[in-house]
Amino acid sequence: GKEAFLGCNLEELTLPVGLEQVGEMALVMYGAHHGSTAPSLKDLKVDPRNVRFFMAESLLMERTSDGFKAIHYTDTEPCVVVPEGTKAIAPYAFNGARNLHELTLSTEIANIGMRGLAVDCHIDLVQINLASPLEGHERFAFAFPATDRGTHHLQLALGVPQYLDIEGLFAAYDNAIVHARNFDSSDDIAI
Repeated sequence: GKEAFLGCNLEELTLPVGLEQVGEMALVMYGAHHGSTAPSLKDLKVDPRNVRFFMAESLLMERTSDGFKAIHYTDTEPCVVVPEGTKAIAPYAFNGARNLHELTLSTEIANIGMRGLAVDCHIDLVQINLASPLEGHERFAFAFPATDRGTHHLQLALGVPQYLDIEGLFAAYDNAIVHARNFDSSDDIAI
């Protein structure tokens, strides 16, 4: 169903060969839904014979009619590259993540569900690969300051929009850089 395991604390799950559908909110664990703890579902497997679903590193992916959809991040790999051809991020897919350090996305992602990229940590590097080059650039990389303000701006830039907003990322990055000196660095390095 649409909300089969919503709010549960499942720690492991194997999707069988014949599974053809996962509800939109079916794998939103308690921690992701309520934000009080990290999502519990860390051991996620897919029968390799399943034609609809597959694992890409620590991401549960779905094959759709127009590309791929990222459904659930297990928060077990610190560096995640969302596969080329991904067109959508499911609601709460990354919500509550606490161990993510590097994230690579693409402007091919046209739809981000509610809190799809909302994380509860500082991401050291966010790289955006462009579907079409822009003024000679094929990608942009953002290293937000490791300050409370830098983390806050990063989380807002990724966690609120329903699409990958490059202009919004630049604005949030600029704001974090401009104000970086006014806030304590989380690692006590002078800026």
